[in-house]
Amino acid sequence: MADSSWGTWISSSVRAAYETVAGEAAATPGTAGGGGGGARGAGGEGVAQSDFDSLAATTALSTASATAASTQFGAVDESERRALWQQLTSLIGTNVMARRLSLPVWLFEPTTALTRMAETFEHHSLLTRASATEQPALRDALVAAFVISAFAHSERVRKPFNPVLGETFSVSLPGPNGGAGAPFRFLAEQVSHHPPLSVSAVSGEGFVGGEVVDVHATYWGNSLEIRNVGSRFVRLANGDRYEWNLPSAGVANLFIGGAFVDHYGDVTITNMGTGAVTKLVFEKCGWFGAGRHVVSGTVATPSGEGAYAVSGFWNKHVDIDKLGPKAKGEGVMRVWAAPPSPKAPTSSTMGTAGGASAVGAAPVPVVMPRFCERLLGEDGAGWAEAGRDSRTRPDRLALHRGDNAAASVAKAEVEEGQRRRATAASEDGGGGGGKVVARWFRKVDGTSDSTAVAAEADVVGDWVAVEGFWDRPRGEPLGNVPLPLW
Repeated sequence: MADSSWGTWISSSVRAAYETVAGEAAATPGTAGGGGGGARGAGGEGVAQSDFDSLAATTALSTASATAASTQFGAVDESERRALWQQLTSLIGTNVMARRLSLPVWLFEPTTALTRMAETFEHHSLLTRASATEQPALRDALVAAFVISAFAHSERVRKPFNPVLGETFSVSLPGPNGGAGAPFRFLAEQVSHHPPLSVSAVSGEGFVGGEVVDVHATYWGNSLEIRNVGSRFVRLANGDRYEWNLPSAGVANLFIGGAFVDHYGDVTITNMGTGAVTKLVFEKCGWFGAGRHVVSGTVATPSGEGAYAVSGFWNKHVDIDKLGPKAKGEGVMRVWAAPPSPKAPTSSTMGTAGGASAVGAAPVPVVMPRFCERLLGEDGAGWAEAGRDSRTRPDRLALHRGDNAAASVAKAEVEEGQRRRATAASEDGGGGGGKVVARWFRKVDGTSDSTAVAAEADVVGDWVAVEGFWDRPRGEPLGNVPLPLW
């Protein structure tokens, strides 16, 4: 084939795939869009509701994966894939987080959204380093590196379980310098079911922080676009408080092609004390993986002058380079590097044992990051609430053992328990009884008490942590024992 003919064939083939994909922006008006950006359809227009066979890869990372069914979810029967497709077709273009969906267990990994929140603090030592430095711009650069490092765990395409109202997750790990430093402590609770809201409070050597996770997820056929519109902060020991937004996330090739996660968009980190701003850009994955994982940006002084250039990959490492005149020996400095990734399971090994040990669970059949294994293990579980902590969810434990059938049954029971409690609370008029309410966080309503609360603790997204969780003896409740959730 002549070079010109070969180029024409490639061009026409790529364009045909591009225009027929459910989940990629198409040139034809009304086509459902997704991971690739551009115009997007809504309500399923442009994608036949039963046309499962017409799906193409959202973004082909290789020609070999462009038309093959996704294997990252394991060896799933074709009929199950089609059943899920039929369930979701009417939701194309909508925020699926606002829908009451019960998804098949083969989409899940043995974690919850609360444990995923804790994973973002794997590299909290960057905050300890930032707190210890006396150079304001370098401090801001290290915080920027921490913000980027929080995405290193997020390449996994399987979904965590949704927490139910009142569910918690806590972990306490020894501090630095052989435990001489302050311990790393993380507490999260599901404070609202509809809309789903999760709140966390975290502390460690030289820092405290918190986050409100408020996720909007739009389904585009073969992809999912996710925006976390919540709030987050960290405050260092010197008093500097940092706040930032998050980039968009996309899960591409849910049904056809090699499924993968991407993060893209602009992130602004503001030092609320000094007014210094760091701006980062997460590049969007292009065709055949171009630009995937790339992040770059600039750390500026309070006056707006560039202090450090930031570059790297959100799944690998972050480098900073001082701008302007440099002293002898100053140059590019690598301030963070991710640990080696566990070997991904293949179609031949998917479902075999290997991985973490959790409370009462056998090895997990899905390869998990080491920090996740540690979080779910007994190492930091001393303050876990019986019947409420994510570690003890029966569906998560069953999936951890590799028993999908038992996990599916347990998942249905956990969800039904949530519905029963919601119905009972509604019939009771919210007056008490079986009503589940947030126990370790309370909402600041903007009235006169907000000033007093802000003076005592850090508020994040109108929520503030309630004291007492870490004051109780390990493994023992404080005050009235809350109702078990499972």
